[in-house]
Amino acid sequence: IAATDAAERKDYVSVEKYVAAIASTGELGLAATIQSRILILQDKLPEAIAVLQDARSKGDQNPIMLRQLGMLYERTGNIELAVELIRESYDRRPNDVITARTFAELLQRSGERQKALQILQQIARGNPEDNELMMSWLDRESQIGDRSGAFALRKRLYRDRPSLAKNSLELARMLLETPSDPNLMLDNNGAQKFTEQDMRDAATPTMQQQLAATA
Repeated sequence: IAATDAAERKDYVSVEKYVAAIASTGELGLAATIQSRILILQDKLPEAIAVLQDARSKGDQNPIMLRQLGMLYERTGNIELAVELIRESYDRRPNDVITARTFAELLQRSGERQKALQILQQIARGNPEDNELMMSWLDRESQIGDRSGAFALRKRLYRDRPSLAKNSLELARMLLETPSDPNLMLDNNGAQKFTEQDMRDAATPTMQQQLAATA
C-alpha cells in the first residue's frame, strides 16, 4: 500500500526504496510483483513483464507473481503462456479466491468453459458467503451446467439473502424462462405480470412478493 501511495504521488524514488527493502528479505517475487504494478501504472507493460520474468528466472515461484505475469501475457495476446502461468499459480494456491476467479475467467475466455465452471464450483462451495463469487458461479452453472440446480440455489439464496439484488434479478429472469408455476409470473390472459422496469431492478413490492412465493 505504501508503495502504491508513493507511485500515485509519482514519488518513484520512494517506490524503489520500498521494493529494495522487500527484495532484501529474500522475497524477490513479492518485490517484483509490487514493482511491476507500479510500472503498469506508468503504462510500461514490457518493463513490468521483464521485472517479473527476472524474478522467475532466479527461481522465485511466488503464486501472486505468477498470476500477475500470466495476466500481463494475456494482455500481450500470448494466451497459451498466460494459461500456463495462471494454472501454475492456481495449482499452488487453489483455495485463493482471486487466483481461482482469475484462472476461471481466463479459461472461459480461451474456450475451456467446462474447466472454468469446475473451478468456480469448487471455490464457491468453499466460500459460500462471498456473494460476488456465488453470482459468478451460478451465472456459469445456469449457462452450461446444472440449470435446475442453479435455479434451486438461487431460490435458496433469495430466501436467505433477499437484499442481494443481482440474485433477485437473475431468479426473476429464470422464472420467466422456465417458471415452476406459470401463474406466479403470468396474468389470467397468459401475459407477463411485470414490466421491463420490474425486471431491471426486481425490487417492486409485487415482484418481491411473487419471488418470495417461489423461495
